Amino acid sequence: NTPNNRRLIYKPSRYINWIQSGLDRDSLALTFDTTLLFSDFDKRPRKDSVLIACDFTGVDAGQKIQNALNSLPSTGGIIDCKCFTGTQTVSSTITRNLVNVTFQFGQTTYNTTAKPTFAYRTGWGFEGVGEGSKFKGDSLNGAIFQPADTLTRFYYVVMKDFSVDNATEDSGIGIDWQNTTSGNIKNVWITNVRTGLKVSDTSYYNLFEDVWATYTKYAIQNLAIANQNKYDGGRANGNPIGMTIDGVTQVSVDGMASEFSGSD
Repeated sequence: NTPNNRRLIYKPSRYINWIQSGLDRDSLALTFDTTLLFSDFDKRPRKDSVLIACDFTGVDAGQKIQNALNSLPSTGGIIDCKCFTGTQTVSSTITRNLVNVTFQFGQTTYNTTAKPTFAYRTGWGFEGVGEGSKFKGDSLNGAIFQPADTLTRFYYVVMKDFSVDNATEDSGIGIDWQNTTSGNIKNVWITNVRTGLKVSDTSYYNLFEDVWATYTKYAIQNLAIANQNKYDGGRANGNPIGMTIDGVTQVSVDGMASEFSGSD
């Protein structure tokens, strides 16, 4: 514990940042200057509603997940998808105008034809159990994960412990992290896609931990005005480009392995 019941989230060499625990994140008045400030990811608002996706009807797993999502109250909740096993199908985009939703996945491969597969909003979380929680596209010409509205800024999105595979380096984006602030991606594997992770526009103060983007044309891109993001560990293995940092300030890369070869 810390003074006034506050918790140390991230401590760069010259700054100490505190976030009041237990508050509604959208009500936090945060001031940013040259400081890297990240959300208290472990203190996301508690969700009382837990729905099992397999309990809902649908022609495939994607439709069952969507119907469960549609049944959540306005306060959000958890969609438990761990009941799905083996190989499942998602044929349409999963989304809803609702904040504070967490999806939990087990050891399952989701073959997807939906562009995007998930269109996320503020407070959405995607939690797998490791590389075996897989979202597999078939050479999709689009993103598998992206914001529901690329012109709207979303906050506190968390993705961890799953993998994304688009079957080819010639098309698609694994995670299109556009206009997304104070979020976290941790232990995510992205492979066989043209662009692994694309961070752009007003995507500030994000923490990317152990993101592996391999067998891509462009592994990780941190593009114009996506300032003050931190990359900790992981691997950017691109052909021809591993990691691109362009038109931004105060982006930190620590402990990431990177290699590239060939030409586009």
